[in-house]
Amino acid sequence: MKFSLVLPTYGEDKLEYLENFLEGLLVQTYSNFELIVVDQNETDAVAKLCKRYDSKINLSYLHSEVKGLSLCRNLGLRHASGEIIAFPDDDCLYPNDLLMQINKKFQETNFDLISVNCLEYNSKKKLTFISLNETKEFGIADIFKAVSSISVFFKGVKDHHRFDEQLGLGGEYFSSEEFDFTLSFLRDNKRAIYIDDIFVLHPDNEDIEKRTLLKKVKRNSIGHGAFLRKHFGLMPLAVISHVWIRPFAGIIVYFCTFKFTKMKVSYFSLISRTRGFFNYRRNEPVR
Repeated sequence: MKFSLVLPTYGEDKLEYLENFLEGLLVQTYSNFELIVVDQNETDAVAKLCKRYDSKINLSYLHSEVKGLSLCRNLGLRHASGEIIAFPDDDCLYPNDLLMQINKKFQETNFDLISVNCLEYNSKKKLTFISLNETKEFGIADIFKAVSSISVFFKGVKDHHRFDEQLGLGGEYFSSEEFDFTLSFLRDNKRAIYIDDIFVLHPDNEDIEKRTLLKKVKRNSIGHGAFLRKHFGLMPLAVISHVWIRPFAGIIVYFCTFKFTKMKVSYFSLISRTRGFFNYRRNEPVR
């Protein structure tokens, strides 16, 4: 089966990581893939980098004047021709046997979606993108535990499977686009499995100062609230739990245990998820 890897990129500070990713593709033990790079930068640095590799791998370069992660993924999807679709980040890295392992799993099973582990570039420690610790089949209820945008491979993506362009970096709500896309995919009677011993690599961005952490929590939690509002009718109890019960419980627990940074995280999660929940308006009917 052929892979289509749709990779939007923004920011010249990612050039070194992007080159590492391209180098990793050169040594993949499975070669039936295409890479679709969607460049959102105003300079030609990414275009020049891609030009160096387009004779070595099956690479298509697209440029988008409009910025937005979901918008650019949708643009890339319109040019994808593979049976298996994935959305690597410009700062992630594929182990050299990753595509071979994923293809083998799809061939041997009847799953339509495979999600894998996320480990840190150098130390290979588990990152918090994925909270599951064992291989298991999963459904909509486990999306938050089993899905990261860089770790998911979809087989049989159809024209109606598209990203909500209000969600994700550059959109009105800065997160949760991968959860929304995955939920839409699974609702078409698709089967999904998380495999713990296969992984992608990514830098560890978790060791950030408190002020930056709280800013990120506020920004991402608005997206979580918007996503949960969009799908309230599908999972009302889970939405109530994620938006209000869990953050409120976290505030109480962390206050009583003197973990004040975590208490602030829970507080801003509560406020920002509530804001995203009530502000979200659908542009299109929910699938």
